[in-house]
Amino acid sequence: MCDTRESFMRRLLTFVLFICLTWGWILPVGAIEIGDIPDLPPNDRTWVVDFANVISSATEGEISRKLDAIAKATGKAVRFITVPRIDFGEPAQEFVEEVFAKWFPDPEAAKDQALVLIAAQDHRTAWQAGEGIKAILTPELWESVTAETMLPAVQAARFNQAMQEGAKRILAVLAGEPDPGPPLVVAQVEKETPLPVDSKTSTTWVLALLAAATIVPMATYFLLQKN
Repeated sequence: MCDTRESFMRRLLTFVLFICLTWGWILPVGAIEIGDIPDLPPNDRTWVVDFANVISSATEGEISRKLDAIAKATGKAVRFITVPRIDFGEPAQEFVEEVFAKWFPDPEAAKDQALVLIAAQDHRTAWQAGEGIKAILTPELWESVTAETMLPAVQAARFNQAMQEGAKRILAVLAGEPDPGPPLVVAQVEKETPLPVDSKTSTTWVLALLAAATIVPMATYFLLQKN
């Protein structure tokens, strides 16, 4: 009986392990390192590199088509990369700079390149761009795109929205159009509900105050007359 139970448990654990490995549920993905990022082939026209697997195929296809078109029209290439997470001790900015240097080691080729990072599990964003693109999209604008436009959506795990809205601003400026700016945040102000006023109580207080205002001076006058 004991052997049968042990055999059953072994089979059950084997089956659970198989399911976990099949669906990727075994453990949270470890922190990705720069060595885990493959090299970018020369003249590669991949615009969305989704290592975290958080971007839908529809979003990836739409953004890729637009980024490819703007690259052909302007010579400025922007790529998005998502990773599951990076080491908590490593700043996201440092990581994206390392990936940028790995993909574009030639300074001349790198000047018209830009890279936007989404670390999905960390809920972090970062960017790096060459000098040619910085002349059009300033560092201040890049910070606004990643921190004000993309980061709130990333923190809410709305990764498709983050990439779509970030790409919208980048594409507009590269096309010579006005920057749409970050999403408007409308503050909700709660209106204070006035306390109900009891008309009877108010009337009573008014009469009491009038009476006091009349009686007190009279009482004071009579006391002074007696003295």
